[in-house]
Amino acid sequence: AYTEMALLARFLPDQGIVSIEGALTDRSFIFSANCVLMGGFAYYLWFKCQHAGDFVLTFGGYHPKFDRPDHYPNPLPVGVHWQISDHVSITGYNYFALTPSCIMAGGGLLWQWHTGPLKAWFRVQMDFLIAWQPFHYDASFYVNVGGSIDIHVWFVKKTISIDLDGYIHIWGP
Repeated sequence: AYTEMALLARFLPDQGIVSIEGALTDRSFIFSANCVLMGGFAYYLWFKCQHAGDFVLTFGGYHPKFDRPDHYPNPLPVGVHWQISDHVSITGYNYFALTPSCIMAGGGLLWQWHTGPLKAWFRVQMDFLIAWQPFHYDASFYVNVGGSIDIHVWFVKKTISIDLDGYIHIWGP
């Protein structure tokens, strides 16, 4: 395993900003060099100007339904891409964020297999958001399993696929 991170810390009293940002470099990996780590984090605190009192702490970004203010940083999702063999790969990502108005977390995983004309995949994704200004919550869970085959007959190519999906979405109050 090897992890390398680029960091940038700033204190700008005239602009009223304290920030720390980091991003994993493309040299970061676990298990093997084929299991690449990626993503970033950010912490911003505004103590002066129009955004005084605002802050954000995020590892890998935000919930898909979160309307990110323009002044918030936008780090890449924290994740891994693992090319296990010529036929199998796994890609996963996650995020977490805390702001004055909400907390959110989520992530996903994609497993893919292929050999010749055959392909198979499995995908799972979860997203959670709890806001208190105004109070509401949003949680979703998604699963997809599928496969396909490419058929070549003379000059005709046809792909036959099957997908099975499941989706749960809970929100309120």
